[in-house]
Amino acid sequence: MSFLGVVIFFLILWVFWRLARRETPPRYNYRDWNYTTRKSLKKVSSNWENLDISLLDGETYTDDRGYDRNGDGRLVHRKVAHKHHYTKDKFSKGFREYVVHHKDKNKKNNSPENLEILTKEEHNKKHGKS
Repeated sequence: MSFLGVVIFFLILWVFWRLARRETPPRYNYRDWNYTTRKSLKKVSSNWENLDISLLDGETYTDDRGYDRNGDGRLVHRKVAHKHHYTKDKFSKGFREYVVHHKDKNKKNNSPENLEILTKEEHNKKHGKS
């Protein structure tokens, strides 16, 4: 095999490797197929009893890290915390500067009672990180 043939072989191998690693768009996450529609959401999970369905923007799915995301790819627990807990008079920084913590450590429980807004430092202390 010539040098050019080896280069072409590795180039093709690299292209297939890059295609295999490519992230799928959030709305079509084929890795877990955990899709839910608005209508069946309350039937599927009891954690959604106090959740305003309009926050979900259509379909929801579970991402690779185990968090629920809405149809726009945004984290559901952050939208719920922003609506129910965040006010500018309570928090000095913008919402993006804070972390939303699940009190019971269950990433699927997005009820407002289970969520709290913390600084990154406070969140790290809760999880024993320095």
